Amino acid sequence: MIEVLRQLPLYFFAISFAFISYTSLRISGPIGGGEVSLLIAFIMLLFYLRNQFQVLRLADILSVFWIILLLMLLGGYLSAVIKQLDMIGKSAHDFLSFIFCYMSYLSFTNLVKVHSLKRVLRFCVSFGFASVIFLLITAFYSGDFLSLLLTRFHGFSKNPNQLALYALILMYFSLCLFRLDDKSKWLSIGCFLLSFICGVLTKSDAFFLAVVMFIYSSLVLVTTRHIITRVSVWKKIFSWMFVICTTVGLLVFIGSLIATLSDISSDGGQGSIRFLLWENGLEAMFTAPIFGVGPGAWSGLSYPLQGHEAHNTFIDFGNSFGLVGVFAYMFLLCHSSFYLLKSRSYTVFCLFWAISIFSVFHYVLRFPFVWVAIAIPAMFYSELKRTDSKVLSNPFI
Repeated sequence: MIEVLRQLPLYFFAISFAFISYTSLRISGPIGGGEVSLLIAFIMLLFYLRNQFQVLRLADILSVFWIILLLMLLGGYLSAVIKQLDMIGKSAHDFLSFIFCYMSYLSFTNLVKVHSLKRVLRFCVSFGFASVIFLLITAFYSGDFLSLLLTRFHGFSKNPNQLALYALILMYFSLCLFRLDDKSKWLSIGCFLLSFICGVLTKSDAFFLAVVMFIYSSLVLVTTRHIITRVSVWKKIFSWMFVICTTVGLLVFIGSLIATLSDISSDGGQGSIRFLLWENGLEAMFTAPIFGVGPGAWSGLSYPLQGHEAHNTFIDFGNSFGLVGVFAYMFLLCHSSFYLLKSRSYTVFCLFWAISIFSVFHYVLRFPFVWVAIAIPAMFYSELKRTDSKVLSNPFI
């Protein structure tokens, strides 16, 4: 009985991850099958661990961050209600979303305590892999293959960008598992590739840019190894040529992307709308620059505080939690990056920052498993330290 109780929260947590992108099937507001499974996992962990359930660890920066964020969340929500802005910005929706995010973070950290990071990731990747297979099979049999290639694939998400974010997070989890667990290599590779295909089918510009930056930065880091180590002169010359060529190629790609966005903006298309939302979002942020307006969407098409998202994580999070929140979030990204660099897992580091690049074009911090992705690096380093020292000797995995 005790062993069953020990395993069940892990199963429900993995089920939550599998269904978290099914936003079109939500029951009400931000609550769907994934959120319900997450709540069940959280309650079971509370029941199983009881007094050993960890909420606040002063040594853990992310744990302290969340306590401060929750206080700001509550204060910001009450402020929005008092100012009668809560209905405009849908503050209750965001408030509940962040509660589920915190629940996801607590469930994950306590599951790692009970099991291990390797085991939790293996479950998440396995269930995520099954979910992506189900989405692709469903899409293939519900319509012709040509329409799947020509239209933007969104599965059971409300829009394709939500599925693109899920695919990117699943790629990140798969790469972490590949680094940690020799027994799950093929599972990790299969899940990584299928998640990449799923992300490509969404035709998300942010996903493409994130993946291009991930591939570029990973290749540059690998070739840099030949430049800084003792290898033949010809290998060093080849490495320098490769870095220069890939950098030129990246600059051409970014230049064409900027030109496309400029053309779209001048035609009054999606690009101009996005830039307008960013501009009004920044104006909204500086109406309450220190602690923010409170949870909700505070940009607009015509003016600030109109109830629209800015579709930029840094702006939207700044609207809700002010410059204090933005700088705290940026510190968390640097803190997590430090542990990935310390573990010498440079490809994982590159994919971690690829998610951050994606977040420039979409608001990702209400997605519960983004906070799991931020929590992984410190645990990732600790788990690698417990393994054979040879694991840390090869940084280019």
